[in-house]
Amino acid sequence: MAAPLQPSRKIQESIMKRMILAGLALGAVLMQDLYAFSVEVEPTVSEISVPAGGSYAGVITVTNVSKDALEITSKIMDWEYESCAGAKKYFPTGTSRYSCSGWITYTPDSFRLEPGQSQEVHYTLTAPAAASGGYFSMALFGAVIPGAKTSNGVTVNIALNMATLFVVEIENTQDVRGSLKELDVVRSAASGPLEVTARFRNEGNVRVNAQGRLSILNTDGSTVGWTRFPDIKTLPQDECTTAAQWDGLGKGHYRLVATFELAPGKLLIREKEINIE
Repeated sequence: MAAPLQPSRKIQESIMKRMILAGLALGAVLMQDLYAFSVEVEPTVSEISVPAGGSYAGVITVTNVSKDALEITSKIMDWEYESCAGAKKYFPTGTSRYSCSGWITYTPDSFRLEPGQSQEVHYTLTAPAAASGGYFSMALFGAVIPGAKTSNGVTVNIALNMATLFVVEIENTQDVRGSLKELDVVRSAASGPLEVTARFRNEGNVRVNAQGRLSILNTDGSTVGWTRFPDIKTLPQDECTTAAQWDGLGKGHYRLVATFELAPGKLLIREKEINIE
């Protein structure tokens, strides 16, 4: 049997060029749609204080700020921090360590929004009598443009998700506590910047957003300078490492003082002596 005919190299290149151009055109259409396709959720974070066994009622406003009508659906999920900078990861309802998804009821759970239209979503959170500390869930709203988008014969469905995070604390049970497990100098050469790392552990039962400061002192206690650590965002039992830098420190003996504020008036302090040769 004769081998099937193969298109010439010139034809192959022409086909490939058309595919690339079609892809670029589709990408341009998608980018235009994405820029015009937007929904706002307010508030983005709902911080709730409720007594054990008590209830809290609130409102979330969802607004269509795009040029197209949108179909909105929603669901309750759990969330945790995946980095001390505040990046988040999401979980199905009731599967994270400190979920309160089962405490939340709300209405409506789906609706249509015309351009510029808003919808209030009313929710109630009821805490169990045995609850204590902090709990974390979210209301996730999914927006879809009714009808598929088509470009060059390719059908594309565009969807967008926005959320309100629930940060819940049970009144009179909050334990704001933490520890600095380590304070290490990564580089201390006289010709390079000083880099100090601190490892923080949230040992309480609520969310802690810690603000840190590094002070550099001479042997006589006078201040050479100070800088800030990046803010640390943690849930209970989270550990993370943050770093601060100071450039231009000369040879000598110094005392490093790391101070982290966990809440107003609640400080963690750790010191370390270093010698730069």
